[in-house]
Amino acid sequence: MNQRQENSLTMFKAVTALFQNLPAAWNGCEPVADSFTSFETLVSQIEKTALRQQESKTKGYTAERNQYQLALAEKAYSLVLKLRAFAKRTNNEVLRKAIDVSLSSLQNMPEQKVIGQCQIIHEKGKKHQVDAAAYKITDEALAELQSAIDGFKPLGSFRDTVGDQLSVATDGLDSLFGQARETLDILDDEVEALIEDADFISAYTEARKITDRKARISGKEENPAV
Repeated sequence: MNQRQENSLTMFKAVTALFQNLPAAWNGCEPVADSFTSFETLVSQIEKTALRQQESKTKGYTAERNQYQLALAEKAYSLVLKLRAFAKRTNNEVLRKAIDVSLSSLQNMPEQKVIGQCQIIHEKGKKHQVDAAAYKITDEALAELQSAIDGFKPLGSFRDTVGDQLSVATDGLDSLFGQARETLDILDDEVEALIEDADFISAYTEARKITDRKARISGKEENPAV
């Protein structure tokens, strides 16, 4: 949530608490009761969606992915050095061009590109393993590289999924806050017109001052809250 939404939610919860604590002032008035029920439901949905948004932060997943990419790049580059030396000695320009990539490039490539490049390096290592036996391209090294490639793939897609969930939650919050404000605007008029309990109206007015808006029932403009 942004700061404006947090301010609004504080006010929403103050209004909700007031209604819950003083039911006798309003539960016999059907329009007010209906509006409050709708408002209370929206506030509950906002809190649940905000929690889901918080749980969907991608920063941790991105950091994990970056660390994994560094490890993957080092494994792949170890094989690149062996294959490149073999390619130069045997004048194999096709092989050299296919695997000629720097460590820094592997560390900083977009994830789909680094996966593709590392897979090429692995395939070339497997293809030339026998011919380049003197360069110590072992089964273990090839297996470790393939395992690192396979392990890296889900990290990006998982982060993207989390990012999609965050976007959906954020959009959902915007919609819910809009609906809550519309419902509260109706409730303002209904409380002013239909509630006869002066203490309740006074408390309602105070609850509505907790955010940056005019307190319509009192008819006075309030200073914006930070």
